[in-house]
Amino acid sequence: MSEQPNSHNGAQPQSPFGMPNFGAAWQTPLKTFVPEQAEWFEESRKMMGAWMKRRQDAMESGLKTLGAIAECRDPGQVAALYNDWYKGSLERLMADMNDARDEGAKLAEIGQRSMMALFRRGLDGAAEVRPGNGPQT
Repeated sequence: MSEQPNSHNGAQPQSPFGMPNFGAAWQTPLKTFVPEQAEWFEESRKMMGAWMKRRQDAMESGLKTLGAIAECRDPGQVAALYNDWYKGSLERLMADMNDARDEGAKLAEIGQRSMMALFRRGLDGAAEVRPGNGPQT
């Protein structure tokens, strides 16, 4: 009777060629990325929340300005209302661009940390598997 790998004894199953189980190889990056993915999603949520708030402000501002312009009879006052609305729109646009830049840098940093953690984990695993440590052939 041939000896079958036993995954219940805590040892990692081995292939007949002395290589780790393929399924286990895929678990390493997934486990490594979990904390960074949670942080990535949280940062993305913050960015989208701020963007949606500015979109809501833009819609409310536009409707308020349009209502004021519709009631206005003075062309100078119409120009002033439009100018205020336009200024607010540009400020929101700049805030969108600044947030995209800042959040992009944060997301890139998180991605870099993820990759470094994966490489460190891979190097640590490679240090454990040295010639002579594997199964005897």
